[in-house]
Amino acid sequence: MVYDMHDPYHYIRSQNIDGEEYMIVGGEDHRTGEAINAEASFLRLESYIRKYFNVDQILFKWS
Repeated sequence: MVYDMHDPYHYIRSQNIDGEEYMIVGGEDHRTGEAINAEASFLRLESYIRKYFNVDQILFKWS
């Protein structure tokens, strides 16, 4: 697992599922119950990861 020191922070980890490697990216956190624009957070995460990796597709999102 890798963390950066940005504010908000980001993290990246890998996960092997049935022989396939997946990248899990997180960050852009918010407090429970805090009103946020989740789609804007997802877009910032996607932009962050595409800056460093060649990503074919985003399979799942959750907040």
